[in-house]
Amino acid sequence: MTRPALCGRSTNGLPTVRVNDIYMPPDGGFIRIATYGRGLWELPQIELVSAQLTDSVASCDSDGVLDNGETGRLMITLKNQGPNNVNDVTLTVTSSNAHVTFPQGNVLYFPPVQKNDVSTGSIQVALNGAVAIETTDFQIAIASPELSVPPFNVVSTHRLNYDEQLQGSATESVESANHGWSITGGLKELPNVDAWQRRALSPTQHVWWGPDNNGQIDDQRAEDVDEQILVSPTMHVGTGPLSIAFQHRFSFEATGWDGGVIEISTNGGTSWTDIGTTAYNGKTNAFTDTPIGRNRPAFVNRIAGWPNFANVTLNLGAAYANQDVMIRFRIGADEEVGAPGWDIDNVAVTGITNTPFTALVPETTVCTAAH
Repeated sequence: MTRPALCGRSTNGLPTVRVNDIYMPPDGGFIRIATYGRGLWELPQIELVSAQLTDSVASCDSDGVLDNGETGRLMITLKNQGPNNVNDVTLTVTSSNAHVTFPQGNVLYFPPVQKNDVSTGSIQVALNGAVAIETTDFQIAIASPELSVPPFNVVSTHRLNYDEQLQGSATESVESANHGWSITGGLKELPNVDAWQRRALSPTQHVWWGPDNNGQIDDQRAEDVDEQILVSPTMHVGTGPLSIAFQHRFSFEATGWDGGVIEISTNGGTSWTDIGTTAYNGKTNAFTDTPIGRNRPAFVNRIAGWPNFANVTLNLGAAYANQDVMIRFRIGADEEVGAPGWDIDNVAVTGITNTPFTALVPETTVCTAAH
């Protein structure tokens, strides 16, 4: 957690910028950093590690989500990144959502936080009056008279009052961990080789992230090419045209050494056909060893406008009418040098008769749990 700048710009998160000077007082209560062109920044000794909201006190369905009529707990974990123990910490929690209350009060007298260690405390939270999927920003004011800084604020955002409906949508929003997608490809040996995975851009926005792995040599993996694949559930196409739309951004190794393609299968994954040609921005080069092939039309290099997302729509016509299909997003990388990879969100499929993706829907159960 970064305090607002004492002078110059005021924002959250120290940017990647040249640092000219660093100061820490004897008590270790904060660090002050003087930057080149971005002002003076102050980082407190205590930082927020996590804030997890559950329905653990009085729950109707015990699904881990705080729904209307339920009472749960906000579990807060703090880390002491300084050289001294901090024994007196007080948290004051408020909510941006008027439906959220604190039945036992909104002040938490936090357990001591030992140096270079973490501690966890909790505060009771209730939700009443919600009729749709809602969110709240918990504003947490952290105060300790032992530190040489005034109280500082952090924010934790949470989604409320929802259920996950399996096979409930023709759009993959990537907001549920309970999905029907499968992940295949090369070796998955951290830290050098990642697989496709859900990644949080914010507490309420997730994307599929496909890595552009770099083939790094170490004791776990020899330098080699890599391929990572994200495969959809089976979709049944109706009698009309098939269309696939999504938002994405990509950054692959420059000049076409790595890239990503979109393919479709009508035989359960035995064979695949490229369907992304109309959307690609180039092709792989004539020398790459990427598994997707040389001189192959693909998403390559970096998307125009990076890091912004762009919309893609693939209109496939009636060629797949009355067939079961799967689509896959496939990344191929050569044996050297990586890049940020490929983020994909909101995959909307029209022209299918089933709903293969998990939907987030408002909680409709009337809660009668005792409070």
